[in-house]
Formats: sequence, structure tokens, C-alpha cells
Amino acid sequence: MTSRPFLSIVVPAYNEQAVIGRLIDSVRSELDASAHTWETIIVDDGSVDETARIVGDAARADQRIRLVEAPHRGKGAAVRQGFLAAQGTWVLMADADLSMPWNNLERFLAVASERTPPQ
Repeated sequence: MTSRPFLSIVVPAYNEQAVIGRLIDSVRSELDASAHTWETIIVDDGSVDETARIVGDAARADQRIRLVEAPHRGKGAAVRQGFLAAQGTWVLMADADLSMPWNNLERFLAVASERTPPQ
């Protein structure tokens, strides 16, 4: 990434091969339609399935997607590692199963920016 993205999305993933491709596709389609620059950091938490390979393939095709491979230490550790790797002005966590609909993102950013003190 050559410049700092506006938004970093951190996704902890453990054995998510069934849903991780859909997550990546949804991030691309929804965020490409927005005005925001973005990166997605998927932290593979020691998966024993094809999660890391799927994400690695996507990362080679799109520099905005990053794979961080970690030993299995649990969701909290994966989220922390992803937040430490994030470069965005805003950082949020999303689950691989898309439990947070992307149509809430703009509403969240609008409210959050109203409450953020100027730097």
C-alpha cells in the first residue's frame, strides 16, 4: 500500500474456508462502491483448512487485502494482531460470516466522526 487507507477492516479467521471468499467479495463490492480507500487484514488464527490459501490467493490479486498468519491463540489475539497491523485512519473488526451488514458502515462512520475530537 502506497498511502494510508481511510479504513482498515480486521477479520479474525479460524477455519473459515466456507465463508471467507464471500467476505472478500463483499468487501470489494461494497467498499469499491464507496468513496473510501480501504484495506482488509485477515488474520488466519492457525486454521487447518484452506482459509490461508484462499486469502493468500486474494491478497496476491489485490494489494488491499492482506493475510497475516498466526499460530492458533484465539479470536482476541487475532483481533489484536490485526489492529496492530492496520494502517487505516479508522479500524474496525468484522467477522468472516458477515454478521455485520455493510449497509451500516456509512451510518457508523457518520456518527463516529461527529463524536471524535479534532486532532
